[in-house]
Amino acid sequence: MERWRAQTVCRLLLCVSILPTCWCAHGKYAQKLLNDVFTDYTSALRPVEDTNTILNVTLQVTLSQVIDMDERNQILTTDLWIRQVWVDAHLKWNKDDYDGLDTIHIPSSYVWRPDIVLYNAGDHFTGSMDTNVVIRHDGQIMCDSPAITKSSCKVDVSFFPFDAQQCRFTYGSWTYKGNQATNVEWEVLGMPAKKNIIQYGCCANPYPDVTHTLKLNRRASFYVYNLLIP
Repeated sequence: MERWRAQTVCRLLLCVSILPTCWCAHGKYAQKLLNDVFTDYTSALRPVEDTNTILNVTLQVTLSQVIDMDERNQILTTDLWIRQVWVDAHLKWNKDDYDGLDTIHIPSSYVWRPDIVLYNAGDHFTGSMDTNVVIRHDGQIMCDSPAITKSSCKVDVSFFPFDAQQCRFTYGSWTYKGNQATNVEWEVLGMPAKKNIIQYGCCANPYPDVTHTLKLNRRASFYVYNLLIP
């Protein structure tokens, strides 16, 4: 037993002694990369080589939890996981120049980010939590962040408690035009997405948005057991 413990301690010490060497090597090149690519970088402008180039942003919204459905005020509170992916033309590097370093993780405040907001917010505009972004050597940036959202939802309780509801989350850019940039009460049936091109009277250019429709079916048994049977 003592011999096994001694061997385990030796292995742990060996791992501890080796890991810092690897991490220091990557850390050295990561620091050099950070200095090189961000020397003349600005997060204030769209990261494209040509200002006429359209910047494609991929938006993925994943439902984590239905927190609350306020039927009286018609507000749905949800816990979402939001992923945004785009390519920054100014944040590219040759891996061979940095010891094969393929990706780096840095605070999202360092880079340009799409100003995508929830159009049908239920109370006030709230952004997602600031997290680190993952930057790939080819300029692709992936930003994953959790968000507690309150969105307006037209609720019809005519068939309560056997009703089903559909609530929409409409996400889009606030300023960039289209040529630039498990719950006990509810069962989630799906959340399909649809892209829309909207022409507002105020502006000449169209504004695209993505609408996710959350389809919910109320679990009638929840009310039968908690309200009727007692």
